[in-house]
Amino acid sequence: SNRFIFNGDFVDRGANSVEVMAMVMALKVAFPSMVHLNRGNHEDADLVWAYDLANEVQEKYGVDKLAPILDAFGDVFAALPLG
Repeated sequence: SNRFIFNGDFVDRGANSVEVMAMVMALKVAFPSMVHLNRGNHEDADLVWAYDLANEVQEKYGVDKLAPILDAFGDVFAALPLG
């Protein structure tokens, strides 16, 4: 019966931004009425380079997967309400 609000800045929390984002999205899918995600100022398609998300994705998945993964992140970010 508890509700949880995650107020953004998911992708600037060290070397595990991809995993953090995957976890909060999994929680949202598993508990859609109990988990709420807001977009922080770092969840922006243009800022993924400034906060090293692009570098993290490239290191973990390779340069050939960089653009599709960042595009997917951008789509998710755009769908989140501003927090």
